[in-house]
Amino acid sequence: MFTNQIIITGNLGAGPEIHKKSDDSKGVVSFTLAENVSRLNEKTKQYEQAHTNWFPVKAFGSLGARVRAGLKKGDRVMVTGRLRTFQYETKDGAKANGFEVLADDVTPSGILPKGEKQNETSGNFENFDKGNGGDF
Repeated sequence: MFTNQIIITGNLGAGPEIHKKSDDSKGVVSFTLAENVSRLNEKTKQYEQAHTNWFPVKAFGSLGARVRAGLKKGDRVMVTGRLRTFQYETKDGAKANGFEVLADDVTPSGILPKGEKQNETSGNFENFDKGNGGDF
């Protein structure tokens, strides 16, 4: 049996959004996770942000409810999940490939890169595991 697992630590690029499925009453919570990649500047001997990787993430069921209730834009989290790839057609008819992370776990992370501060509007993480994301 083959399986894939991905673990990403980063910041929410926007607040989590709920999407209703048309075929049943369950909701899906989605958000984007930004992972800042740093490189050592040989001249200054300081690390500098080189680029940002963006990961679309989906969370289901009670995990989605907790994410929706407890997290906001800018919050730092660790996401553990599975990478799903898919093919789609662009507006001009070309075939393209995409990916998303299907979350198995989302954990608030208090570990920040040097000099980075947690978003002032961060959720109350003490109650993260007790959150109620609303009507799912």
